[in-house]
Amino acid sequence: MSIALPPSLFLPLLNPIKDLEGVTEKEALRLSKACGGETITDLLFSLPTKIIERNKIFSIKEISSLDEGDLITLSVTLYAIKRPPPRSRAPWRLLCGDQTGKIEISIFGKAYHSLLQQGNEIILSGKLRFFKNKPIISNPDHLVLRSHKEIFPWIEPIWPLSAGLRPKIIEKALKSALRLTEKLPEWHDKTLIAQKHYPSFSEALYCLHQPISQLKNEKRQQAFSLARERLQADEILAHQMCISMAQFYALRRKGQRIIGTGKLEEELFKNFGYTPTLDQQKAIREIKKELSAPYPMQRLLQGDVGSGKTFVAFSSMITTIESGKQAAIMAPTEILAQQHFQEAQKISPVKPVLLTGKISSEKRKEVIAAIKNGKARFIIGTHALFQKEIIFHELGLAIIDEQHRFGVEQRISLGKKSDGVNLLLMSATPIPRSIQLTRWGQMGVSRLLQRPPGSGNITTTLHDISHGIDLIKDSLRRVLKENKRIYWVCPAVKESEMSAAAEERYNDLRKTFGDEIVGLAHGQQSGDEQEESLRKFRDGKIKILISTTLIEVGVNVPEASIMIIEDAQRFGLAQLHQLRGRVGRGSLNSYCLLLYRQTESGNGLQRLSLLRESLDGFYIAEEDYKQRGGGEITGNRQSGLPHFALSQNNVSDILISQSSQEAALILNKDPRLSSKRGDAIRGLMYLFKKTSPETVLLSG
Repeated sequence: MSIALPPSLFLPLLNPIKDLEGVTEKEALRLSKACGGETITDLLFSLPTKIIERNKIFSIKEISSLDEGDLITLSVTLYAIKRPPPRSRAPWRLLCGDQTGKIEISIFGKAYHSLLQQGNEIILSGKLRFFKNKPIISNPDHLVLRSHKEIFPWIEPIWPLSAGLRPKIIEKALKSALRLTEKLPEWHDKTLIAQKHYPSFSEALYCLHQPISQLKNEKRQQAFSLARERLQADEILAHQMCISMAQFYALRRKGQRIIGTGKLEEELFKNFGYTPTLDQQKAIREIKKELSAPYPMQRLLQGDVGSGKTFVAFSSMITTIESGKQAAIMAPTEILAQQHFQEAQKISPVKPVLLTGKISSEKRKEVIAAIKNGKARFIIGTHALFQKEIIFHELGLAIIDEQHRFGVEQRISLGKKSDGVNLLLMSATPIPRSIQLTRWGQMGVSRLLQRPPGSGNITTTLHDISHGIDLIKDSLRRVLKENKRIYWVCPAVKESEMSAAAEERYNDLRKTFGDEIVGLAHGQQSGDEQEESLRKFRDGKIKILISTTLIEVGVNVPEASIMIIEDAQRFGLAQLHQLRGRVGRGSLNSYCLLLYRQTESGNGLQRLSLLRESLDGFYIAEEDYKQRGGGEITGNRQSGLPHFALSQNNVSDILISQSSQEAALILNKDPRLSSKRGDAIRGLMYLFKKTSPETVLLSG
C-alpha cells in the first residue's frame, strides 16, 4: 500500500532547506542541524518556544520600581556619547533620557554605531541593571531610530534553534519558507474550521513565526492558542489517517482464514493434563474467531508470569496447523526457545522443530529445508526465524513472545514472511507502542488475569539503599536457612559511578556467604558460562544468583522466591515487572525487594511505588506508556512519545477522537484519496511524514 505523491503545490515544502531563496549552503547546514531535519517543512515545524513582548514602553521614572533583570523597552533621546579610545575594548557610553529622567546605556561592539548621534531619538530594549542605585542597560538587545519603529521587534519569537544561528538568519529562512505555504488547499472539513474558528494552515504558521504586534495582548494570546491548536489538529489528522488507512486496507486485504477441525486440539488439551483457566478458554475463543476472519489477525495476548500464555499460543498454533498452514513462535532468547521446545515436545500432537543460532550446521540445513517444503509445521525459534534465508512453505500464524524484546523492524520482518499472515503478540508488559495501538482501537487484546490454582503470592517492598546492604544480608541469612533461592539483579556488569555492578556485588556476597552459595551470570560471559551458572541455580547447587537483566525472560526456577533489584530506579517499570516475574512461579510465597538511592526524585519513588501497589502487568504497561509515550506507530521507535513535532499529549487526547472520526469519513467517501480534498489530505500526510501505513499493524 503506497500513497500517491501530493499535488505540485506541496512539493517545494518537501525540498531541502538549501533550496530556500536567500539561504546559503552553510546557513542551510546549520538550520538543518538545529531543527533536526533537512526539509523546509522541518524548519517550519520548529515553532517558537516562547514569545518576548517588548511593546510596553516604560518611562525612566517607572523603571526605578522594577526588578533587576526585568526586560524593558524605552523611547529616549540621545543626550551625550562617550566614545572609547581607538582599539580599546571598552564600551560606548550613552547618556539618554526622556521627560521623566536619565539613564546610562553601555554598548559593546559596533552593531549600532551608525545610529549613535547626539540628538537622535531611539527605541531600545534590554535587561534592566542597577549600578550604585542608578538604572543602567548594558548592551541592549535591540536599538532602532524612532523614525524606523516599524522594524523594531515589538513581538519577538524565540526558536529552539542553536548551532551558531543568528535570529536574522532564522527570520530570513522562515520568511522564504512561509511564502511557500500561502496557496495550499484546505484539508479539514469546512464545518470543523467554522466551529473551531481555525485559521488556515499558512495563517497559523505566520501567526506563530511572525506574530502581529498591533493586536492587543488578549487577542494575541487567543490567536496563538488557535494557531497551535490548528497545527496540532493537522498533525493528529495526518497521524490518524495513516493508522486508519492501514486498518481500512487491512480489513479489505485478503488474509489466511484459519479454521481448525478440533481433532489435534483435543489431543493437545488431553496432553496438557490440566483444565485451562476461564481466561485461557476465553482467549482461545477470541483468537479462533479472529483467525477465521477473511482479514489478517493482529492481536495482543497479555498475561503475567504463570497465567498460561504459552498454552494459549500452542492452542492457536495447533488450530492453524489443522487448517493446513504452518505456525511459528519466535522467542527472544535461546533459553526461552528451548523452554518452549521442551514443553511442545511434551504436549503437542504435532512434532515441533527448533531453529536457533546454537544448533549444528547440519541440523540447521535440515530444519530450514523442512520449513521450506512444509514438513515442519510447528516451528519454534529465535531471531533466526526472520533471516532472509528462511522461506516458509505457507506460514499462517506468526507469534512473537516477549514482544518488548524485539525491535520494530524485526517484528515487521517476521510478519512479512507470508502474504496475509496472522500475527499474535505476547507479553506480560506490552511495549508502549502496542498499548497505544490497543488504545486507539487498532489492535485486539486478550487478557489472562487468572493465575493457576496453587500459585504463591508476590509481595513487593521498597528499601533505601543508603541504610546499608548489611540489613539485607542479615535477612538473607535467615532465608538461606530455609533453603530458599535468591536472585540479585544489578543494572551493570562492571563498576560504575552511576550504577551497581554485578561483578562487585558477586565478590562482596561471596565473602559473606561463600563460593558454594553464590553464582554469577551476565551478558559478557560466554554462553556456556551463563548456562552453567543458571543450571547450578536451577539444580540448587548455588542459592544466590547475581545477574544483570540476562534473566529477564525465559528463566524458570519455581524454587526461587526472593528477587532483589539493586538501583531499581535505573530500570523501566515494565522491565522491573518482568524481573519480578522470575519469582512466584511455584507454590511458595515470594518477595521482590526494590533497592533505590536516596537521592532519587520524588517522582521516581512514586514510579517505584506502582510496583508495590500492583501485580497487573497491563496496568503497569499503561503507566509506562503514560511516562514514556507510545513510540512512533508509523515509524521505528517502540517507545517514547510519538514523533509529534507540534502536538502535546494533553491536546492530542482531545483531538484523537475528532481526527479518528474525520479520517473514517474521508476514507469511506474517498478510499484512494483521489478527490480534490483527497489530494489535500495526501499533501498533509507528506508534510508530516505519515506515508507508510503498510508498516503500522505489522510492527505492533
